[in-house]
Amino acid sequence: MRRSTRVKTEPVEPEIKPAVTTPKNKKSEEKKPETSKRSASKLKSAKTEPETSPKSDEKRRKGRPATSSERKGVAPVNDAQDRKDLAEFKRAKAPKDILTSYTTEHALAKFFSGAIRAATNNELICPGCKKAFASHSGMVYHIQRCKESLVEWEATRDTLTYSEVKEHPWMWVAGSKRAKDEMAAAAFKETTDGVECVRAVSCGSTSFKDQKSLVEHLNSCCVPTYNQFRGEIEEFRVMDKKMRTTLIRFAMSANGGQLPCLSCGKMFEHKFGLAYHLDRCGFTEDNSGEIPWRCYRCGFNGKVNDRESHLEVCDVPASEAAKPKNQRVGKSEMDGDTILELSSKRRRTGGVSVANGAVPGDSSQTRFTASGLKRFKFRKSEAMQLSITIAADLEKYRASIESAIEEHEKKDESQGCEMLRRRAEMKKGEWKRVEEGSYIASLRDKKSIGMRQKTVDDFVQAFGKTNSNTKRTTIPPVVEHAEKPDGLTRITAFTSETVETPCTPSVSIGYAGGPIAATLLAPNPLSENCECLAVLSFPNDEILVDSTTGKKDWRQTDAYIQLWRVEKSKEEKMKKMGEEETREVTRCDLSLWFMLKIEGMGLALAANWMPRSESSDMVGFLAVAMSDGTIVIYCIRKDSVSMEGLKEDEIAVVCPQPILTLKAPTIEEVNSLRRTQREERRGEVTNEFDLSGERLTRSARAQMQSQTTAVVEGEAMTLPSVPPSVREGLLEDVKPMAGLMEMETNEEENGGSEIVSAPKADTGSVISTPVRRTKAEQRKELQRMRMAKTEDCSPPPPPPIIAVAWSPFTSCSSIAAVDAAGTVIVWELEENMILEGEEDALHPSRVFVDIEWVSPAINVAWMDERLLGVSFAERIIRVLNTTTGECQLEENTVRTAGKALMAAGSCFDGLFIYQSEYYNATEAPETAVVYLAYDVDREGYFVVPLTNRHGLMVWAVGVSSSGVIATAGADGRLQLSMNGKVVPRGCIVDLSVNLHTDHFLLIRNRVTKEEEEVEKVEEQSGSKAKNPLPPPVYASHDDVTDNMWLDIVCEDADTVSGPSLPQGLLDQRVESLNAVTLSSHSPSSPADHIVVTGGEAGLLFARSCYIEEKGVGSANWLNMASRKWSRTPSKESTPRPRSRASKEPTPKNKI
Repeated sequence: MRRSTRVKTEPVEPEIKPAVTTPKNKKSEEKKPETSKRSASKLKSAKTEPETSPKSDEKRRKGRPATSSERKGVAPVNDAQDRKDLAEFKRAKAPKDILTSYTTEHALAKFFSGAIRAATNNELICPGCKKAFASHSGMVYHIQRCKESLVEWEATRDTLTYSEVKEHPWMWVAGSKRAKDEMAAAAFKETTDGVECVRAVSCGSTSFKDQKSLVEHLNSCCVPTYNQFRGEIEEFRVMDKKMRTTLIRFAMSANGGQLPCLSCGKMFEHKFGLAYHLDRCGFTEDNSGEIPWRCYRCGFNGKVNDRESHLEVCDVPASEAAKPKNQRVGKSEMDGDTILELSSKRRRTGGVSVANGAVPGDSSQTRFTASGLKRFKFRKSEAMQLSITIAADLEKYRASIESAIEEHEKKDESQGCEMLRRRAEMKKGEWKRVEEGSYIASLRDKKSIGMRQKTVDDFVQAFGKTNSNTKRTTIPPVVEHAEKPDGLTRITAFTSETVETPCTPSVSIGYAGGPIAATLLAPNPLSENCECLAVLSFPNDEILVDSTTGKKDWRQTDAYIQLWRVEKSKEEKMKKMGEEETREVTRCDLSLWFMLKIEGMGLALAANWMPRSESSDMVGFLAVAMSDGTIVIYCIRKDSVSMEGLKEDEIAVVCPQPILTLKAPTIEEVNSLRRTQREERRGEVTNEFDLSGERLTRSARAQMQSQTTAVVEGEAMTLPSVPPSVREGLLEDVKPMAGLMEMETNEEENGGSEIVSAPKADTGSVISTPVRRTKAEQRKELQRMRMAKTEDCSPPPPPPIIAVAWSPFTSCSSIAAVDAAGTVIVWELEENMILEGEEDALHPSRVFVDIEWVSPAINVAWMDERLLGVSFAERIIRVLNTTTGECQLEENTVRTAGKALMAAGSCFDGLFIYQSEYYNATEAPETAVVYLAYDVDREGYFVVPLTNRHGLMVWAVGVSSSGVIATAGADGRLQLSMNGKVVPRGCIVDLSVNLHTDHFLLIRNRVTKEEEEVEKVEEQSGSKAKNPLPPPVYASHDDVTDNMWLDIVCEDADTVSGPSLPQGLLDQRVESLNAVTLSSHSPSSPADHIVVTGGEAGLLFARSCYIEEKGVGSANWLNMASRKWSRTPSKESTPRPRSRASKEPTPKNKI
C-alpha cells in the first residue's frame, strides 16, 4: 500500500488589518469593492456624496424613509411642522376626526410620519382603541379599519329631561339631536342664572349661559366609560346591551386585552365572558329570580321571574324572533289563519326529541333494523344534556309524571281486577297465627356480618392521596387488613339498626337472615307515615337454594315471605358540615310486621304487587312465583294479622290459603306447541299419529338405523339402540317395554347394538340380528314406543317460575311470567276462565314460544295493554304483541340489549334495559342502563343511555312515582338519577333534567394474613421449591362473619372508588346489592318517597330517595336566562372530595 507523502512548508503569517466596528447587517468600509463597472460607478458616486451631520442622519432614520432630496441634504426635516402634526393628533378625540381632515392615504402617511418624529417615544396611540404604533404605515392601515372609528351611539331616546340625564349621564349619548336641543331649551327656561353640566362635580365646569355651548359641552363630557361604573354595577345593568358591549370593548382594548368585573374584581380576557358575568355577579340561589332578562322576541326588559309569564302573553310569536326587529310582525297584526297555523306547528326543542317521536332518517346516529324500524341512539353527552338541570324544568318534569299517573288512573277507573276483589271478599277474615317452626327458630340467634360507618375523611387519612381523572376524583379504599378491627356492629335476624349521618338522611338497616332475592314496596301505604315492604330471601348463604323443612326435594319445601314496616318521620340535618343552618329530611325505620308461610310449594323465587289497589283497608294483592311451577296470589289487608298478645321477641307467622293459584302448562303441552310450529314452518300437515314432520338429529337417525331384533320366549321384537340421554329428550321419557328387565351394552364387541341378556330362568333363547330400517319404519317405531307408555310413568316436574309481571293496564287483569325452560306465559284473570271443580286454580293461559328463539327467555315487563317486553339470555330484547303473537321490535345491539328489563307502564311507555355487555374501564368492567322509548304509532324508537353505571353487573332497576331511577349493582353502590330524555306519557317536550348521585356504598373488607410458603417437589428433577399458598376463601356464613366486614359510606359515596381484591370472585360477595324497590304511590311531596335495597349479605337498607338539589342550584338559576353555560362542578355531576371545616365529633365507625 502506497503511503502518501506531504511536503513540509513554512507557515505564512496572515496580514493583520485594523479591526473596524460596523453595525449589524451593514457592509464594512474595509471590504474591497466589486470589480464590475456598475459597482465601480456606485463607488465613484459615493466618494463624491457630501457628508451629513449626525443629527440629520438620526432624524432622517425616524418615521418615513428618507427621500432622494434628503439623502442629498437639500431638504432638511421641518421640526416645527412635526410638532404641529403631533399637537393636532393629540386634539383628535376619535379616529373619525383624523379621517375627516386627511382623506387620502398619502396625506395620512405624511401626517403620521411627522407626528411620530415629534413624539417622545417615537410612537402614537390610537385615540379609539388605545393601541400603540411606531410606524406611519401601520398607523395608516389601522386608522382606516379601527372598529372604534365606525361605532356610532344609537339614538334610542326621543325625549330627555335634565333630571333624568343628571341621574344617568350616559343617557345623553342615546338621545337624538332633537331631544338634546329640547332638553337644553327646557333647562334654560327654568332658570336665569345659567345651567350647570350634569356632571359638574366630576368635570368641574362652570355654568353655561346659552343653549349651544351647553349642548357642545355635554357632547364631549357625557361620553360614558367603563370605569365610571366602578362599584355601581346596578347602574351598568340598566344600560342598553349594545352600549354595554361597546363600553366593555373600549375599556378592554385600552387595558391590554383584559378587564376586571365592576363588583368582584375578577379578571376576564373576552368581552362576551365579562358581559355574561356582569349580568349574574352577586346573585345567589335565594335571589336568582332578580337576574335581568330581556325577551328575545319583543325586547321586553324584565327579570327572570317574569320570563314565563311574559312569554305566555308576548305579542311576537317565536317564529318571528329570527327576523330583524323592524320586520317582526306581532299576533295583533296577523290574521286568524296565520295564528292557527303557528299554533299547530310543533315546538322546536333544539334537536332530536323523544317527546315528539320523530326519528330523523338522515342522521348518522340512525340505522334501520331488520324489521324496517328506524333506531336512533343518543350519544352520552346528548342524553346528559351536558349535565344541565334547570329548576323550572325539574318542577315541570315532576308535574308531568304526576299528570301521567293521574291520566292513567282516569283511563281505567276500576280499583283493580274485579274477579280478585270478589274472591278476596269471599275469603275475608283474620289470619290465624301458627308456630314458628324449626327454620325460623334456627335464625333466631343468627347475626349479620360486622359493619361500621366510614367517611371520606377516614379514607383520605388512611390513603393519603387521591386519584384524579377526567371523570371524577376518587379515593381508593384499603380493603385488606392484618386483623379484624374492634367496634363492629352486628345485627340479629329480623331486627334493625340506624346509621346516623350529620348532613344526609339516616339509613335504617335490617337483617333478613339470608341473601335477598327481591324487595317490593306495596302500592298502598299502611298509614300516612308507614309503608309495607315484602322481602324474599334464600335459606342458604352459600348455595342459596335449600330446603327449609329438611325434605330432600326443595321443590316441596316451605317458603317464607317477610313483611316489614317502614316507618317514616322527619328529622333535622345540617345543610353543610359546620354550619348552623338546618333542613328537614325524611327518616326511615325498619321493623318486622309478620311472616307469610307458603306450605309445600317450594321456594319463592319472584313476586310482584298488583300495581293498583284503591281500597282503604287493603295493602295490596301479592303474586308469588314458586319453584313448583305455580303462582299463588294473596290478598293482604291492614288488619289481616292481629298483634294482640304478641310478645316482644315473638314473630307472628301466618299460613293462609291463597285466593287464587295459577298453574303453568306442562312440558308436554309446550313441546306439542313447538312441534306444531315446526310443522307449520315446514308447510307439512300431519295427523295425530304421523311423525313424518318430526325432526331428528343426524346422530339420533344414525343410532335408530342400527337396531337389534331380539327373540324372547319365541317372539321377535326390535330394540332400538338409543342411549338414555336421547331417549329422555327425543322420546319424552319412553319407558322400556315390559319383559326387558336387564340390558347390557357391549359397544366394542357388537358395534353399538344393545344385547338383551336372559333376565330370568326358563326364558327362551335370545338371538340378535342387526336389521336396517327405512326412515318411514323408524317414524312408525318411534310412535309405537311413545304409545307404549305405562300408567306408572310419571311426567317430568314443571319448571320453576323465575319471573312474574303484573300489568297495570286493563284493570290489572293480566299476569305474565317466565319459567326456567324459557317459556313466556300470560294469564287473563277473568271469571269465566275458572274451571269447574277447581275454584282455587286457574289453568287456561296463553303460551308464547318460538322455535327460532335460540336462547331461553329470562324476564318480562308490560309496556302497554298488548305489548310485552321479553329479555333473553343471549342479550336480546323482543317486544311481543300478546294479541297476535307477533314480534314488533327486536333490539340486539351490543351494550344496549341486555338480559334483564323492567318497565313503569303507568307513567313511561318504554323499557329500562340492563345486564348488557361490559364496557372497558380502568378499574373494573362496567355495565350500564339504557332506556328504550317505543310507541306503536311511531315509525321508530329511541335508545337513551343513562348515567347509572356499575362495576361488574347491574342486578336491579327500580322507578318511583316521582321519576327517580334507582339501580343496585354488584359493586355495592346504590345510584339514583333523573333524566329528562325519559319522557313521561303525555309530555310534549324534552326537559333539561339530569340529576345523579351515589346514594351510599358498601365496601367489603377481609383479613389477609401473611403469605405462607409450602415446599413442592418436582417429579422429574426431584428438586424442592417453595411456592406461596393462595389466600383462604371465605364463602360460608361463619367464615364470612369471622374474617370479613363491611364499611358503609353514606355521604359523598361518589368520591370513593371501588376496591379490587385478589381472589375477590372466590369470596362471598357480601357487598353486592341484588334487589331495589321505590315508593310507587303518589304522596303530597316527592321528598316522602323512599328506596329499599338488599343484597348478598341479607341486609336491608331503607332511605329517602329524594335527590338533593345542591348541585342543581348553581346550574338552574344560571340557565334560566341562557340555556348555554359552562359546566360547573357539582355533587351530582362532577364530585370532588371535601374536607370538613369543622372538626366537631360526628357519629362514625359506629351504627
